[in-house]
Amino acid sequence: MRMLQVVAGGFLGLGERHFLIPVEAVSSITRDGVRISQTLEHIVNSPPYDPKLERIQSRAFCEPYSRYYGYVHHWGGLSYPLL
Repeated sequence: MRMLQVVAGGFLGLGERHFLIPVEAVSSITRDGVRISQTLEHIVNSPPYDPKLERIQSRAFCEPYSRYYGYVHHWGGLSYPLL
């Protein structure tokens, strides 16, 4: 697993938005939820993701999301925050 898909907004599936977040951005997991080391504003402004358009997560597909959140994509070796 390389990306966490988050769905927000909408009603009965209408108007909802999908976001992809690199697993490296997960700061903690509890029984009540998952915490991300990014602000809500940063996530909302992330590159668009439509799960209906692409199902295969290739290198070219994942790289823009990893870079947006400040991580080197996993094909480049270990993932770590960019300085």
